[in-house]
This record gives sequence, structure tokens and C-alpha cells, in this order.
Amino acid sequence: MRLRHVLIGIVVIFVGLLVTAYAILASLDLNDYKAELEAEAEKATGRDLTLAGDIELEIGLKPRIAINDVTFANVEGGSRPEMVRLERLEAVVDLMPLLSSEVRVNRFVLIGADVLLETDAGGNPNWGFPGAGGGDGSAGDGAGSGSDVAIAVDEIAVERAVLTYRDGATGETQSVAIDTLTAAAESAAHPIALALAGQLNGSAIAVNGTVPSIDAL
Repeated sequence: MRLRHVLIGIVVIFVGLLVTAYAILASLDLNDYKAELEAEAEKATGRDLTLAGDIELEIGLKPRIAINDVTFANVEGGSRPEMVRLERLEAVVDLMPLLSSEVRVNRFVLIGADVLLETDAGGNPNWGFPGAGGGDGSAGDGAGSGSDVAIAVDEIAVERAVLTYRDGATGETQSVAIDTLTAAAESAAHPIALALAGQLNGSAIAVNGTVPSIDAL
């Protein structure tokens, strides 16, 4: 009987801790931490990150976080002040896989992105950051560089995005305008279902079908 009472007590304490943690997170306003986030970004990249809009957080087993009205500065001497302008970024994350060192993003949404990639006359890119390690991101499972944490993205959705590349030596530009883009896969071993509608250098493009899995790529 004593063991039963001890176990019940442990369960009650554990539930109480969960309820307390939930209450703390539910009352947390991430907008109060904008200045700290902007300062950390500037420290890591040497450029200004401006979080002009609200940061939204919905608590649950699959919490949703959204960031609105974001700009990220271009390099000094770039063709425009901002490298990135963004209306909204949203992500839904599954908490349970964190127990096995996996970050699983169920859905990643990008709305109203305007991204400028450019080089200067000497060929130096504006996406290089002193002291920051490089890496490629993709939809599907993958391992974080220099880390044992695996990262998986089930679905990516993009609306009203523009990606421009400008060659600083020649002045030539290439651009992709995305009206809508969805990419989804059950896992890294499954093919990626892809649907894209937009324009390439002003010419309409449309893609519907599947591409090889992340593992195959």
C-alpha cells in the first residue's frame, strides 16, 4: 500500500509540474524577447534582423509558432538595403520526436518572401556570414551539421515568394516568382510530392508530380 501511495504521489507531482509548465508557456509573450532575438542574430551574422510584426505561439503537443513582418539586412554596399523581406513564417513542430533527438517540423509555411541573392563585382556573395558554418536545407529527414539531432520536415508550403539572383560582375539578374509551392513526403525514404506555379524570368512555369526521395537525392 505504501508503494502505491508513493507512486500516486509521484504521478500527482508530475502532472502538477506539467500543468505549471503549460501555464507558464501559455502566458509567455515572445514579443517581449524581440530585442534579445534581434541582438543574437546581429551577433551571429553581423547584420540587422528586424522583427516588426507579432510573434505568435500556440501551445500543445504540436505547438505552432509564427513570425510576421521580418527583414534581414543586406551586406554593406548591396544593391538594396534588405537581403530578405518576409510577411509571415509559420512552423508546426511535433514535440514527441524530441525525446529521440529528432526535430520534426510537421508543416513549414512561408508567405510573401522576397529574397535577394547577389554577388559584388569581385564575386563575393551576400549570403556569406563571418564565423557561420555553411549548410544546405531540404524537405525531408537529415542530420544537423556537427550535431546528433536529426531534422525532418514533413511539408513545406510557399505563397507569393520571389527569389532573385544578381551577378555583381555582369549586372545580370535571374528571378523566380512563386505563386504557390507545396512539397511533402512521408519520410526521407518516400518520394516528394511537388506542386509549383509561378514564373521564371517572367515566363509562366508549372510543375506537378513527384521527385526522388531525400535519401535517393
